[in-house]
Amino acid sequence: MTCPSRKAGWLAWCWSALVVVPCSAQQPAPPERVTIAPVIASDTSVWERKPTTELAGRVRQFDAQYLIMLGDDGKSTKIDSARVQSIHIDWQAEQVLDALELVREHRYREAVPALDAARKTGMPVWRQRFMVASLVQCADALGNPRTAGTLFLNLADASPPAMLYAGMPLCWTSREPDQLLRERAVEWMASSKEPARLLGASWLLLGERGPQAKRMLQELQAADNQTVATLAVAQSWRVVPPPQTLQRLPDWIAYRDRLIEPLQIGPTEFLADRLLRVRETDLAIGQLLRIATIHGDRYHRAARALKTAAELMVRQGREEEAKRLQPWIDQLTGS
Repeated sequence: MTCPSRKAGWLAWCWSALVVVPCSAQQPAPPERVTIAPVIASDTSVWERKPTTELAGRVRQFDAQYLIMLGDDGKSTKIDSARVQSIHIDWQAEQVLDALELVREHRYREAVPALDAARKTGMPVWRQRFMVASLVQCADALGNPRTAGTLFLNLADASPPAMLYAGMPLCWTSREPDQLLRERAVEWMASSKEPARLLGASWLLLGERGPQAKRMLQELQAADNQTVATLAVAQSWRVVPPPQTLQRLPDWIAYRDRLIEPLQIGPTEFLADRLLRVRETDLAIGQLLRIATIHGDRYHRAARALKTAAELMVRQGREEEAKRLQPWIDQLTGS
């Protein structure tokens, strides 16, 4: 099966990719490894934090509420899923591995049908959520935030863990949506569902509907969905006047750094964009390099950050430093 070339057909195809597939009878799953972030109080210094912990075993449940893992000793461990920072899944199935390799090779159009076919091979529902998250990443990497948003909101209906909200195609910069995306964002913001309202508000915040979007973000800071509430706080930074940037910067960074690492990418993109706008170029480069260092699995976003950093270095006369970034950029873009 090949992916349809026309945008409308591709979107319709992606909608069909989100039908829940029942899990067939499975052999005992191979061990997974997860990294659990510590509970961090709001007044905890970044230098005082406790280290992360690692667990190994077989995941039995991983959704918006809990990660439940069965250890080798037969004991079950239940963790708040909002604290799960990373997970290594031993997929094993060749079809799944091939599909994920297409994503790693940045062959996003080929990856879309491959991921969908792999997802329908009888894997547990919790694993299917990760496959759909990869579909969202492909759509976003192909420059289709409207499609990526539609896919993500279907994923959001399937109770994903907090870490998968890292792929939510929110607008974190001063980018203006095109007409079709703006129209879809209006629909999202009118939704009864919190993730949709957050997504719509993020794309309308700096336009003529900005006052309405700003009120929406204020409301969402008290959302039942704690991940939505957390991201709504960070989204609200975008309406802070640029002259207040340096005054607010320490608080923004402290808030960002308390998030689990996957959720830090969007706020970091905001910080880089805002620092550029207020001509704090060196600080902006630092944030761009942070994106590439910590979020290298978000290939297109990491590559975009590195390219911007290299361009800024060239403007500063730092050509040799910029050249040293090129192999890293090539790796992230598959060049």
